Amino acid sequence: MMRIITRSVLLITVLLLSSQCGPTPTATQTDTNITDPPLADNILPDNQTPSTERSDSIDPSATEVPITEIPQETPTPQTATIDDLDEIYAELLARFGEDYEICQIEVSQQAVCEVHGMLTGSDPKEALAIQIILDSSGSMAGEINGQPKITSAKAALVEFIKEVPEAAQVAFRVYGHTGSNEEIDRAESCEGTELLYPFQNLDVDAFETAIDAFEPTGWTPIARSLEAAQIDFNNIDRVGGANFIYLVSDGIETCDGDPVTAARTLHESDIQAVINVIGFDVDTETAAQLQAVAEAGGGDYIEARTQGEIREAFDETSRALRDYYDCVDSQEREQYDKIYDALSATYDCIDEKARREYDHMQNAIRQNYADGLYDAELHGALIDQASNELNTRIDRATDEFGTGVDQAVDELDEGIDQAVDELDEELDEQNNE
Repeated sequence: MMRIITRSVLLITVLLLSSQCGPTPTATQTDTNITDPPLADNILPDNQTPSTERSDSIDPSATEVPITEIPQETPTPQTATIDDLDEIYAELLARFGEDYEICQIEVSQQAVCEVHGMLTGSDPKEALAIQIILDSSGSMAGEINGQPKITSAKAALVEFIKEVPEAAQVAFRVYGHTGSNEEIDRAESCEGTELLYPFQNLDVDAFETAIDAFEPTGWTPIARSLEAAQIDFNNIDRVGGANFIYLVSDGIETCDGDPVTAARTLHESDIQAVINVIGFDVDTETAAQLQAVAEAGGGDYIEARTQGEIREAFDETSRALRDYYDCVDSQEREQYDKIYDALSATYDCIDEKARREYDHMQNAIRQNYADGLYDAELHGALIDQASNELNTRIDRATDEFGTGVDQAVDELDEGIDQAVDELDEELDEQNNE
């Protein structure tokens, strides 16, 4: 009995040691049918069930506890309303507004047409003032080809004065027509310089009446007449313009005056008169003095022996006028073309910029409205204001273009008409001779 108990104890001991020191024997490894010990109950938490799958590797991320992202608070933009119209529109204009100043194109001044001959330095399109000073001293009673020199001189002067520009103011002064050429009458005659036709637009009948109202008789006060002429020019009711004197004489100063100094003083004064001198049937001494007068007065000196030569001297001025008005016609048309081109370019520039400005502003307004930055009322008001600004700017540009073109046309027509009319009058006078 004791031997059986001992063998049982040994067998149990061996089995226990085997289960602790080595793998559990399978059915093929032992002939003894030994089953695994039962698993303990309730090892997993109540809310979990054991997995039926086994993995030889462990995913580290599976053990990480996810961190919940803290949402950032995004401010909601405030929607602008109609009360913000002026401010919003100013901001849009500051961003998308165009520079219109660069559209303005300056037109260079047209070239000045030069006038030669006895109108040198003038612009006949401006107001002209022309004074004729005629010597009516006793020597002018002398005859050339059977006709008194005074008669020939008067006829040539009347023909010339009819050809001056219509806008010109003309005057007529005579000297040596009082007293006599006797010594006893010298003082009276030397005082005798008289303005018979004050400065005004030409009245042919009145001018002819004035020029026929005297006969040659006295002395030759050239200097005093030039000094008096300065007063005549100062009394003209106008601003600017060119001033001319045509002095016709057959003799030198005989009243102790200094005509060269008088001429220089008049020419260098504010009047800046140009003094042209025609020496009519003069000797060498007289020619030298009269030429000095012309040079001091900034003008030309021309000698004439007959009425035809006097007229030829004045015809030089007529030719100068004709050349001048041909130049005016060409220059006026060229200037008109330049002005028209500049106005067109300015209009196109403004139109393009205005439409581009409107497109940019309209797109921005609509996008901001879609993004909720503007309410519906403000959106409509901004679109309307941008549209009105476009129309106003284009209308203004159209008006300025039209006004500019009209003004350019008027100036063109005025300049050419004046040139043509005065030239026609001159040619008619010459054809009627």
